[in-house]
Amino acid sequence: MPNTTPATASEADISVLLVDDSKVIRLSLAAMLGGRYRVREARNGRDAIAQYHLEKPDIMILDVNMPELDGFGVVDYVRNEVHDQETFILVLTAEDDRTVRPRILSLGANDFLAKPCERVELLARTQVAARQMRLTRSLKASLASLAGELHTVGRLQQIMLPQASPFLKGLAVDSLYRPSGHASGDYFDYFPVGEHVLRLVVADVSGHGARAACLMAIVRTIFHVSKTLHMDLTPTMELLNDQFLEILAAAPDHLTCFVADIDRRRNTITWCNAGHCPPLLFSPNGFSRRLDPTAPLMGFFRAPWLTHTLPWTRGSRLFCYTDGFFEWLLPDADQHMLGLDRFVELAISLEAARQQDASPARFLERLDQALSRLANALPVAEFPDPAQAMPAAPLAPTFRDDCTALWVEALE
Repeated sequence: MPNTTPATASEADISVLLVDDSKVIRLSLAAMLGGRYRVREARNGRDAIAQYHLEKPDIMILDVNMPELDGFGVVDYVRNEVHDQETFILVLTAEDDRTVRPRILSLGANDFLAKPCERVELLARTQVAARQMRLTRSLKASLASLAGELHTVGRLQQIMLPQASPFLKGLAVDSLYRPSGHASGDYFDYFPVGEHVLRLVVADVSGHGARAACLMAIVRTIFHVSKTLHMDLTPTMELLNDQFLEILAAAPDHLTCFVADIDRRRNTITWCNAGHCPPLLFSPNGFSRRLDPTAPLMGFFRAPWLTHTLPWTRGSRLFCYTDGFFEWLLPDADQHMLGLDRFVELAISLEAARQQDASPARFLERLDQALSRLANALPVAEFPDPAQAMPAAPLAPTFRDDCTALWVEALE
């Protein structure tokens, strides 16, 4: 006599879809399960797919030989058409059918059971499937919670970044920030230090996620301390490096950082580059200069943080960026990386063309468009050929890292 023990709360949360073209077998299987799960039935493969879309089952107990659509077709549909890798598929096969088992498992079935099956073995296999489904649910809930926490961290990061350009007569500031995930290790900032100086920072903490975001918050705190205390660049960089050495000790984390003070009264830019991508300084006459690193990465050892000073007059422009802009693969046959040198050449040519046609278009906007063209294997030109227009659904550059850029221009 079938066991009709009521399902416990933990069992009742699991749904089972029985798929067999024999009503007798379906009723027999349902009776064996003894009311432990929420059971539905499908009379063939096509009916199974229809039932699947009405309510996705946790477990599918599936016969192989059925009319209209057999078990192979159902497994292939669930795994390869719907791309559902979670539903546990238990296949019923003839005991001596040695060719079916490897084929159905390779299609994506989780387990198989020989027909006719014993009730004890059916319950045991189904309990294994139910445990796996509950574990999957628990993992998904944990991942969702973690994603929510990272999203909160990312929102806090966005708040800590500049929300509007400070008013400093004669200067225009533009920025671009694209984190690769919810939380980022990139940091940029700009703020007045005193009455005539604009301090700007672009930094990149190694790694991604919450750890990188926390380290980024430390970087921001120290730079805002420098603002409050009117600290010069050298003691600011010393303090930042000392804090990284103290907090991280032997950890592999590191920081690259470019910081500069633009003094509108003295018409100078004073800067220090600690292992960061070389910003580009454009002079009014069109000459471009790479501000290559003058100090090592931060967070490894103490070092002299020397500053350099250059003229900053009307028409001077400064472009700062992080390595996410050039560390991505181009869509060519060999999957070459864009690379620093090609990226710098691209930036210089874009700014030269922008100055030549006296266009009001923002430099960062043009750069973004140029990278999109590269991602779609189209030539980069100031006035592209209409026959080589962007596709209706263009590909975005497959940036693997956070992307941050800062543009500062002297208007007078």
